[in-house]
Amino acid sequence: MNSDSNKTPVNKNDSKAIDLFQGLTHFRNIFLEGDKVLIENDSILYFFICIMFLLGVGVLFFSLLNISTAYKIVIGLTLVFTALFLILRFDYFSVLDLSDKSFHREIRISSLPIFKGKSIYLADITELATDHKRELAFETKIPLFISNFINITLDVGVLRCLLNGKNSSSLKEPDKVDGMVVKSAIAYLSKNGQIGYLNSFSGRMDADKINSELVEILGIFTNKPTIVVDSNVGLSVKKIGNKFILEPYKLKPVMIGGGFAETVIILSILFLIVFAIFILVYFEIL
Repeated sequence: MNSDSNKTPVNKNDSKAIDLFQGLTHFRNIFLEGDKVLIENDSILYFFICIMFLLGVGVLFFSLLNISTAYKIVIGLTLVFTALFLILRFDYFSVLDLSDKSFHREIRISSLPIFKGKSIYLADITELATDHKRELAFETKIPLFISNFINITLDVGVLRCLLNGKNSSSLKEPDKVDGMVVKSAIAYLSKNGQIGYLNSFSGRMDADKINSELVEILGIFTNKPTIVVDSNVGLSVKKIGNKFILEPYKLKPVMIGGGFAETVIILSILFLIVFAIFILVYFEIL
């Protein structure tokens, strides 16, 4: 966030609401911008930005393209500097508009909005809650000997915080039973019984604390029922008569291929086979 974004004029009628959310701005990913609360999300797009950077390095130094040196330099530098620019200037926010009591998703480049999602009005929401789900960590998808490299190098969320001089939070360690990470987000229940999410699921160390406090403040602001569940609890929708409610349930480990260790071994072997074939084909040995 740019520091001048906080200079947006504030409507006096919204001052109490802004004071309510002001206490959350000590968190690394919550900002005030006039009468809007910005909640910064991680995005899969950051991963592709980092891949763009690595491709640029590959073109420059590892002969990924069979073209002249001049073209390699132009293409490689373009990819590298474009990736660095996006890492520094690309932002993905959930935007809570305090004036009309709505929120939407928004993508910005250099503070300029280039995409705005559909607005969801708080009046159409009946309940708010923290929610959790188990998702595969890097360790279950790729061989162990490069998993730490991937976690450190491709964690663009931390990288961009370091480059921008902002506070960051590391990713949670994967569960030793199933190799998954429990991710947290803020869920809402609409009047028609559909569950949606105010922000993106996050597997960072501070995600549970941030979402728990944010839900409590949202409950005060909207005067809606709220549920704050433990980190091993998810949510489902239950219908009672003509009314829908959010019902907590305990998350269970997910076993893939009979067990975590077996899965890692199988995926590691498959990766090595594919990698070996690629090397043989690339150097025209086959």
